[in-house]
Amino acid sequence: MAKTIKSHWNEQWERVGFGKETKGCWYEISNFGRIKSIDKSTGSERELKGAIVNRDFKILNVILKDGTHGYVYVHKFVAEHFVERPSAQHLIVVHKDYDKSDNKWTNLKWITEEEWKSYLENKPGYDPEKYRYVQKSHYKLNETKVRMIKRMLARGKTKREVIARNFGVAENTIYQIEKGIRWGHVKIDEEGEN
Repeated sequence: MAKTIKSHWNEQWERVGFGKETKGCWYEISNFGRIKSIDKSTGSERELKGAIVNRDFKILNVILKDGTHGYVYVHKFVAEHFVERPSAQHLIVVHKDYDKSDNKWTNLKWITEEEWKSYLENKPGYDPEKYRYVQKSHYKLNETKVRMIKRMLARGKTKREVIARNFGVAENTIYQIEKGIRWGHVKIDEEGEN
């Protein structure tokens, strides 16, 4: 009999898509911020801890079938699947209580870049020098670049790998743009395209 992870009351799980096939297991993240793997052959489930990176954020990092790595930030995944985004301008996910180990959907919210600045200023132990980059745009992609990516994907002539390299992002990001997981609000004008 396959081992299963006991879910909390009201806990929901979503399958993680990496854009490529995974080795031996599927991966799911819950609205409680928990991670589990599901063995493809036996169906046995195992709870995973994830890894801690980049200022204490938890990620799920796996080796894919083709030997490349796929990863997702747990708090961002939970927010994208379980927290309502007020508008397209709300691009940043934050922890309401500033505790980055609590990735439960009730502790996450979407904020704008302007709200991000005040969020940081209210953070206990805030050091402006540590977050100096907030004043600059630190995103690799913007709506214009995403439209270009979507046009390239729609034409079907360029591989995702090449598009990712050209824009300096992970191939998984291109896959998520293609599927509408990220930047889903950005549309391309198909009539004006050749």
